[in-house]
Amino acid sequence: MPGIFPNPHGSSHTWYAPGGNLSVSTKRLTFITNTFAWYLSEVTHSLSSGDWSKPGRVLDLIEEYQRKNDKASLINPKKNLRPKSVITI
Repeated sequence: MPGIFPNPHGSSHTWYAPGGNLSVSTKRLTFITNTFAWYLSEVTHSLSSGDWSKPGRVLDLIEEYQRKNDKASLINPKKNLRPKSVITI
């Protein structure tokens, strides 16, 4: 899985993947682990309900974390990271 959570500390500009070898503080580890698990849970519910608003809100939290912690400025602040419409299956 690709890294989706940037590490704001250090000079290597590492991005962490949920479930990977995370050398981060307990607070950051808890956020990364719980947020991704929460997202997957909401996606599972949305597959049957057809309501994709809840996974979208979790993605908003992940996007906020990425923008706040991207110390290497890899994310263009003017670019929308994800489309506002969601394609349903």
